[in-house]
Amino acid sequence: MRNEAATASPSMESAANADLRERWDERAAILEHGAGLPLRWADALAWIYVMPPPPGVWPDRWARIRAGAAWLIEDHGRAIIAARWRPEALLGVKTFGDAPTAGVLLWRLDYLRVLSVDASGGLELRGAGVWFVMPAA
Repeated sequence: MRNEAATASPSMESAANADLRERWDERAAILEHGAGLPLRWADALAWIYVMPPPPGVWPDRWARIRAGAAWLIEDHGRAIIAARWRPEALLGVKTFGDAPTAGVLLWRLDYLRVLSVDASGGLELRGAGVWFVMPAA
């Protein structure tokens, strides 16, 4: 495994999750080396991509959230990273096995899109009749 420091809890290391961990590891390596993301962002985004929908989240909503996370990084990743946003502040996870926390941007990515990142790192968001600015962390 490429990131031995990012070990999950023993319950996540069961044989049933070996495939999930392998997919996460592969996706994180692609994001880090292929897309040039810093390791901490590659780990967090890869986990969003491969994790099953959290309890209480419908699969179609989780698919929209995943797509929103991909668009966020594709469209504004460099500016967000340069503004020193941490993945846990926007995506609610750090690495394999984390349960996404409530109240972060991740949960709004199914209906909001980031339009721009200002010089201070603030995010301008719009969608579903809503517009607001999320100040830098």
